[in-house]
Amino acid sequence: MRLGEPLDGPAGWEVTGCEIDLRPGGVYRFVWKSPQGYEVENRGTCDEVSAPERLVTTQDAGAGPTRHTIVLTGDGGGTTMTYTVEYPSTEMRDAAAQMPMKEAMDAGYGKLAEHLAGLG
Repeated sequence: MRLGEPLDGPAGWEVTGCEIDLRPGGVYRFVWKSPQGYEVENRGTCDEVSAPERLVTTQDAGAGPTRHTIVLTGDGGGTTMTYTVEYPSTEMRDAAAQMPMKEAMDAGYGKLAEHLAGLG
């Protein structure tokens, strides 16, 4: 993956839109398109940006805001990423758990690992 090349996601999904203002109070927006042409939009705000170790965002897909926290920690030659999602209710968390999100995120992080391994 190089700057300007099309991005792809899990199993044929493609990122067709991406805007990020990566600073506290900034907004972001991603648009994914499925192989069948269905589009999914994610948007939210950047609440905390502490480069290079911490990013906190809020996303609202219409059912209530979720808070996403990414923490990167060095561990002797590598980096561990911890990604936490806080839901506004148990019901919303349980509904999200029924979606194929884990598989999609696993595929995306697998591609990121391949990309990073190629850097060196």
